[in-house]
Amino acid sequence: MISNLNLLNVDAFIDTNIFLYTFKSNNKFSRYCGDYISRVKYGELLGFVSPLVISELFYKMIMIEISETKK
Repeated sequence: MISNLNLLNVDAFIDTNIFLYTFKSNNKFSRYCGDYISRVKYGELLGFVSPLVISELFYKMIMIEISETKK
């Protein structure tokens, strides 16, 4: 459980792992990350990303897909 859920109520920089937990993970953070991204999507909060985060996200998503294809 996240110890301070108030962090889900602030505008913030969104790192690659937040997107990965939202799209490709079923761990204890996935629900919280998905909720946060949804709130940004619908304009309740502001989320900031950098081009590096987008690049890293695409790279990691491709690597995940490749590893899942090899199974």
